Amino acid sequence: MISPVKNFLSNNIRKNNNLTKCQVISPDNNSDFFYSYGGNTSVKSFKPAFKGIVLSEANLERKRKFPADEEYRAELSKNIGCHPDNLICVVGPDELKDRLEKLHYADYSPHHKDDGIFKANLHLHTTASDGKLTPDILFGSIASYYEGTGNSPFMVAISDHDNANGVKEALKYISKHSELSDKILFVPGIEINARYDNEKYFCSPVHFEVLAYSVNPYDKKFEAFLKKIHAGNEKIINAVIDEAKKQNNHISIEEARQRHVSIRIAGGTTVNEALLKYLEHKGIEKSHAVNIIMQHNNGMLYPGITPATPEIREILPALGNAVSSIAHPTRIKFDNQIKPEEVESLRLSGGVAAELRHLDNKTALKAKALLVLFKDFAELGGKAAEAYYQHDNKYIWSDKEKFNSYERFIFQACSALKLQKTGGIDNHGDSIFSRL
Repeated sequence: MISPVKNFLSNNIRKNNNLTKCQVISPDNNSDFFYSYGGNTSVKSFKPAFKGIVLSEANLERKRKFPADEEYRAELSKNIGCHPDNLICVVGPDELKDRLEKLHYADYSPHHKDDGIFKANLHLHTTASDGKLTPDILFGSIASYYEGTGNSPFMVAISDHDNANGVKEALKYISKHSELSDKILFVPGIEINARYDNEKYFCSPVHFEVLAYSVNPYDKKFEAFLKKIHAGNEKIINAVIDEAKKQNNHISIEEARQRHVSIRIAGGTTVNEALLKYLEHKGIEKSHAVNIIMQHNNGMLYPGITPATPEIREILPALGNAVSSIAHPTRIKFDNQIKPEEVESLRLSGGVAAELRHLDNKTALKAKALLVLFKDFAELGGKAAEAYYQHDNKYIWSDKEKFNSYERFIFQACSALKLQKTGGIDNHGDSIFSRL
């Protein structure tokens, strides 16, 4: 005698075209259950997969509006072991670009946490790099904020330095907590230490960082790209430590990793700085420590850059369909790298030229140099710049009068080059409302 369950399955199988899957409609709640089909019509060959959560109308509308992002969530779900709908609060590239068009400076400002206007933070670090938040505490804090304001879902990105471990942990957490589905919009991200080579306008590589949003942390090409960075930095770190041991046998890689995050994760902007601090801490004179580090940095010591730091032309192809953004452009330092005559010769027009007239000569030169980077970034496929950066949280409204001339120049540069504006607090502390 066939059991009621087998009878139900046998009577409700709808085979697809390639006969590799079938779909069963549950009689109790009309939700979809998926079963793998092995080519055998016996019910015994059907194995249950994953049950999706019940979606709100707002989330169903998101699925209808951004079908490509459905494929993105489906790819993520394969690696996590869940139904794609369990990741409904994950924001894909198409939805993110749509939402960026509707966000302004005040939307990224924690000054507005009490009136509910604060609704997005696309720059945040967890314990996977140099932050203090874990995904469970992060999402718990956001859920409490949402419940207190009754506002639309809060959009947040985890953007750890040169690794996606925090993102992977967050995705697993989300997949098991359906109560977050209408409170949070999660953007899987990363902040990649980068260099920009342009010998026409700069006498040495320019250090900056790239934020990438809606990344697939399980993509093989992306994983290989990150492994190359880590392996390169590990080689430098181990070589420096081994050389320093000749001066002090109490020096150890284990201790160095415990003392400095950049050494532990073999990434970020401060690998060389961390090595220098560690060697000095162990009693090695600064000049000698610098020589040891330079010896394993091709004889150079650029701020923020090691030989393993990828150039922008290597980074963007590795990101796939992710939305790439120049991180905190207001903080990019050119450190006497600009070739003044070449940069001064640039001729600007429109709003960019209008804002340039408000800058002093030194800042105007820096602004033009930044525009060179912006232009190449856009031409290479870059999509955005973090124009709404909340580094010191001093801005309350997105009123033009609240911004200095250099920031207004960046706004105009984004508009001229069709780069979307992103924003965030750059959290490194244990609160979603402050940086430290």
